[in-house]
Amino acid sequence: MRKSLKKVLSLGLATVSMAGLLVGCGGGGGGNVNNGEPNTNTEQTEFDVISGISALSSGYDDNPVLNQMMENAGIKINWETMSDSLAEQVNIRLSAGGDQLPDAVQAVGWSNYDLGRYGRGGTFLDLTPYVTDPEVMPNLSAILERYPKIKAAITQDDGKIYGLPAAEMMGTAATGASDDYSIHSIQQFSMINKAWLDDLGLAVPETVEELKTALQAFKDNDMAAKMYGNDPGSTIPMSFGFDQWCWGQNIFYAPFGLTNWSDVCMDLRLTKDKEVVFDCVSDEYRSAVNSGQLSITKACESPINLLKFYDQWYTGENVMQLQYGPIGVYFNEEKDAEGMYVSITDEEAKEKFNKSAGELKSASEVAGPKLILSDYYTNVFHMEDRAMQRLEDLQNFWFKYVDDFTFYPVDCVFTEDELNDLDLYRPDFESHVSEQEALWFRDGGPTDAEWEAYKQELVDTYGMDQILKVYQDAYERYTAAE
Repeated sequence: MRKSLKKVLSLGLATVSMAGLLVGCGGGGGGNVNNGEPNTNTEQTEFDVISGISALSSGYDDNPVLNQMMENAGIKINWETMSDSLAEQVNIRLSAGGDQLPDAVQAVGWSNYDLGRYGRGGTFLDLTPYVTDPEVMPNLSAILERYPKIKAAITQDDGKIYGLPAAEMMGTAATGASDDYSIHSIQQFSMINKAWLDDLGLAVPETVEELKTALQAFKDNDMAAKMYGNDPGSTIPMSFGFDQWCWGQNIFYAPFGLTNWSDVCMDLRLTKDKEVVFDCVSDEYRSAVNSGQLSITKACESPINLLKFYDQWYTGENVMQLQYGPIGVYFNEEKDAEGMYVSITDEEAKEKFNKSAGELKSASEVAGPKLILSDYYTNVFHMEDRAMQRLEDLQNFWFKYVDDFTFYPVDCVFTEDELNDLDLYRPDFESHVSEQEALWFRDGGPTDAEWEAYKQELVDTYGMDQILKVYQDAYERYTAAE
């Protein structure tokens, strides 16, 4: 089974957002930026940047990590931050052009379609000559050389790079395992209240029928009222969050063979035979129903100066602080015996900052192009406890029960025509599948006639065949390039 698992690099790239560090023609910088040659102007040292931000953050002006990196690069950034309607506002500003354009925008969440459209239209620069130049971006260029799949993941179908990579590669190596598999290997977890089982003299269920018996016993004995003193009749034997990660309705599907639900497109799955299919039209599914993080606009005259600032984001110690918070705030100043940084505890955070550790992280985190490599968790800082617990659960429990770890790689790159097809068909397809799924959960599964009509409607009305062809073709190009 282990040989069939993908290594954490590929799985980690499932979280890659094509972090759009996108550069446009220098407003006064000269240099032809559309033929692979860099703009060499270095006169501009003050930049205006629009950035997404956490709702709990007070802003970036006083962030010690950012300020130190600006000092190192010899530049100043005037931050304009917003947490609401960011993409809408940025698109308005980009369309308006002129004085409306900032020098850069980060944490917008550009799609591959947006990156390609703005890049091919001349608004964004091909970053290849910058990201491969050790004089400009020594940290990132070394990472791309070490991990060629990351470079492949950010290269568009026209052979150009319009965005920098961002990913968080959490793997089982951090638990001491010899093999490094991603935290995303199994996306849906289910749990059961062992205290309730023990009180009723029941074993942990191992079959669907045993689970049904246990859940019925929870309800019949009103365990929430019995064990916790809740209102009589308030016991809910089992619950989920519809379309939620980790605890979605997909937890019900594992007994029917659907254990590798995709985050690429709703219900998309890659079979062991490397065929792209949708689970939402499979018999098993019927049975179970019982990127962009930074963009530099053409208003920027000296992209090299700004890129030297952002290259500092690609060191382990810096990205650690950008993701969680500064040393001395989220992380203790002194390293442990292993030479690793240790994060603050909930108790310490509440005592020092009147916040939980999670709230402190949200208040301190900087949005943008952050690439956290798996080995940072073994030589720079310790992974947060809840993530470590999930990895240990995967390693010690879940992996024993999963036979197929085949997955569709999220870092596939699509052509412009393919992106147009996805934009045309995918939103309505996913909405229709989700609506039907919710109705069947509430009212019971479909009749034979309803099931056949549903499958035909996905083909005739919602473009299922076109969507499948896009993902199949992109996957075949992806594997051919390996």
